[in-house]
Amino acid sequence: MQEIYWKKLTQSKYVLCYLDAHFSRYVKMDRFIKIFCAVASSAAIAAWATWQKLSFWWGLIIVISQVVIAVNEVLPYKKRIKELSDLRSELTPIYNSMEKSWHDVANGSLTEDEINELCYSYVEQWNQTDDKYFKRDALPQIKKCKEIAEAEKELYYKTNF
Repeated sequence: MQEIYWKKLTQSKYVLCYLDAHFSRYVKMDRFIKIFCAVASSAAIAAWATWQKLSFWWGLIIVISQVVIAVNEVLPYKKRIKELSDLRSELTPIYNSMEKSWHDVANGSLTEDEINELCYSYVEQWNQTDDKYFKRDALPQIKKCKEIAEAEKELYYKTNF
């Protein structure tokens, strides 16, 4: 039962790291789009005033940046940033409790039945929390996020256990 508990503990850490990787990705994407649109609009307006001969192209850049700004507001990653932030903040205390209980599980002070009960109480808490989010959406499976999550998890356990 200790092995099962350990697997659930490490899988939970992986999930938190995976959510962190997605969160970071979406925040960077949001920041890039906002900076790109601000720079493109400002530069195009400044260039338009300076080089009237190319006004069509500067106007086109302004139009494109405005379309990107409008579309940006309805892209799913904006909602995902909030949901990921909220989900992570609710799952982290559950994980911390699981990790704290690991000491009792590992040192043999709990029976197999107690470990089983403890394990599944955490699984139930985790699933109830997880079920509150992404009801009409799903996180895409991104290979890079998986790789980052696995590396972060391994580093965490290598450092702390």
